[in-house]
Amino acid sequence: MSSLKLFGRITIITLLLMVLLSQFVYAQHDGGVYVIPVEGEITPALSNFVKDSIDLAHDNSAQAIILEINTPGGLVDSAIDIKDAVFDSTIPVITYVNKRASSAGALISLAGDNMYMAPGSTIGSAETLPKDEKIISDWTSQLRSTAASRGKDGDIAAAMADKDIEIPGVIDKGRLLNLTAQRALELSMCDGIADNINDVLTMTDLEDQSLVRIQPDFRHNFARMLTSNFVAPILLAIGIIAIIVEIFTAGFGAGGTIAIIAFSLFFWSNITAGNADWGTVILFIAGVILLIIEATIPGFGVVGIGGIICIVISIILASPSPAAGLITILVSFGLTAVILPIIFKYAPKSKLFERIVLTVQQRKEAGYISSYDKSTDLIGKTGIALTNLRPAGIALLDGKRIDVVSNGGFITMNTKIKVIKIEGIRIVVEKINN
Repeated sequence: MSSLKLFGRITIITLLLMVLLSQFVYAQHDGGVYVIPVEGEITPALSNFVKDSIDLAHDNSAQAIILEINTPGGLVDSAIDIKDAVFDSTIPVITYVNKRASSAGALISLAGDNMYMAPGSTIGSAETLPKDEKIISDWTSQLRSTAASRGKDGDIAAAMADKDIEIPGVIDKGRLLNLTAQRALELSMCDGIADNINDVLTMTDLEDQSLVRIQPDFRHNFARMLTSNFVAPILLAIGIIAIIVEIFTAGFGAGGTIAIIAFSLFFWSNITAGNADWGTVILFIAGVILLIIEATIPGFGVVGIGGIICIVISIILASPSPAAGLITILVSFGLTAVILPIIFKYAPKSKLFERIVLTVQQRKEAGYISSYDKSTDLIGKTGIALTNLRPAGIALLDGKRIDVVSNGGFITMNTKIKVIKIEGIRIVVEKINN
């Protein structure tokens, strides 16, 4: 099978997997109370899951929605997206803090038409990172307005994020507010203390309704894992390392396959999380194509730089924010710089590596030389390409095997070539047309 056909088949299979993984299916239940978990880090993937689940509850004529919250916080933008979805809901949305609603989780909890807390649960400590004055001001405004719209004290909500707010008898200046369930009830920041979901149903006169528990499907869980701050840079590093390894591989092999899978998973997970769309994928592919074109041209110029720019921009656009994208790129480059030398040092000793990577040694006794005596005028001399030139390869000139580079384009093995110029240590050749 040719490299082009293998590449085509792998690409088609990867695209099919991405489409199949993009299906969102839940069993249908008419009426009832839909319980949606808001657990772990608040990310775009979690935000999408919550919004999809709220839409599902509307489609199935649910009587009410309960967001069961246990989160250390997460991305502010994702929390605001969930808050907006709660406010837009025509079905009553009840929030239930069963353990903690820290940081961004506080906003989601306050957004409910009614908020209940479990004994021992907490809410607050919602300071943003970075601690920029403009960001803090916007975030405290979100907390204040959300709480006020639900009949709660906006200043108390804002004190969860701003240390400069002092409320006598509640919080001193210089400290972030964090409330226990009992203290929140005393300050009218929650509507009651409930041991479990059934207690919440009783307190809201919904005890006669059936419970429909929604859980993230494999697609959402997988996307959430891949878009985490820990996994995303690793995924990119794997793709970069695989591409570099592929350069040293004869034909299209394991390196190229792994690179396609790694980058496909990166973009699919971010599309699923709502960070990206297919336009970013097209931009990334355009960047790869430009780099492939650059590989056939001597030197490194505008085409290659354009390819790198396209790839970097596509990764930034596919991330939750430009800052997150830049951090992901920098971390992945750092991982690549550490891991790649280890691979090249130890992997060649592996039998598996020898099967997939081109390890032919070009020894002097076999006629190879690393450079040529430039005092000998090679310009104008003709010879034969002993290997494919794409653009670099080996040619037979003056009875010696010499490293050469084609002057653009792919030159197949056994093609007659001619030396047209010498650039430093590079001997540039072109195909002789019959």
